[in-house]
Amino acid sequence: MNGSPPQTQIPAADEVEVSLFGPGLGESVVLHLGQGDWMMVDSFIDAGSDTPVALDYLRRIGVDPSNAVRLIVATHWHDDHIRGIAKVFRAATNAVFSITGAFQEPDFRLILAPWLANSSPIDGKGLGEVADLLTISKQRRCSPVLSSANKILWERHGEIPVQVRALSPSDPAIAACIARLRELDPGIFRCRLPLIESNHASVVLSVQVGSRRILLGGDLECRADRKFGWLAIVDSQKGAGAPKHHLFKIPHHGSSNGHHQEVWTELLNPNPLSALTPFVHGGVRLPTPSDVARIGSHTTQAYLTAVPRAGKFHDPDRTVEKTMREAARKLTVIPRSSGHVCMRGRHGEDPAAWKVTCHKGASHLEQVAEVSH
Repeated sequence: MNGSPPQTQIPAADEVEVSLFGPGLGESVVLHLGQGDWMMVDSFIDAGSDTPVALDYLRRIGVDPSNAVRLIVATHWHDDHIRGIAKVFRAATNAVFSITGAFQEPDFRLILAPWLANSSPIDGKGLGEVADLLTISKQRRCSPVLSSANKILWERHGEIPVQVRALSPSDPAIAACIARLRELDPGIFRCRLPLIESNHASVVLSVQVGSRRILLGGDLECRADRKFGWLAIVDSQKGAGAPKHHLFKIPHHGSSNGHHQEVWTELLNPNPLSALTPFVHGGVRLPTPSDVARIGSHTTQAYLTAVPRAGKFHDPDRTVEKTMREAARKLTVIPRSSGHVCMRGRHGEDPAAWKVTCHKGASHLEQVAEVSH
């Protein structure tokens, strides 16, 4: 269902839901794990409400985040994945929080110290969010759960068993992340955590609800060295006897550097139900037409939360508009609508039969007739 009105119906106790949000700069995943338990992965602020989109969604369908949310995961610290996540954690008073396992290394905390010393918990930037998360954890007398390869972050036993397992980062990836940070001058970043190329420490999650498995790809990229990125995950899962995944949150906005054939053949069932978010920033627009074609060759069930098409900048004050255009080489307007792909089904049901609805500009990937780069 394309262009449907916003979702307002709460899932049944035996229904699983994977909801992906993303307007073009920002990404958040909200999952119903059955029996009223929810988890959230990453965060961004909705332009219309100035509130994390995940909180807006739960409250709209009648879910109290303070009681229902069990786990919150930050896959990495890029601004389009972490903005507003401290507000989510503050509202979800019964949740545990998880972040990359790099935080367990003394060298990592030592290197981050200059940024932490200058951060503001309300600045909305990467490190301010992390500092606020750590403050909330301290107030609640609980420590973050650190994500690392093959570590269980949360589980539930009973009629509908649940297991949330991190598949990354690998130990070599954590070491590489720390080595990269050592090379950077904290003075040039102010309160913002630096961008680390190749997303060494991005968290990938495998979520099992009953007999169904969901693979959440974060922004993890591929490397030629199999100790890093997606190939490290593929090798760690080979021979483990684990069933393949039925649903896939495609990593890194569908870009080619997050793709490897072995991910589709070794970790996923054929033709998996899939979804991704776009990325629009400066001259970069993802997924590109070639990305769309590549994804379409692996699954006919792929959905995109918004078309990665930037708008043109206009201001009612012509003087302001002229000044902005003179000051910048190129102005890119990020789409405001928080597109939403909602996938729901009974926990034992074949995901091919799940109901998929598209809201606020989201659509089937085949309907994206033209994606400009």
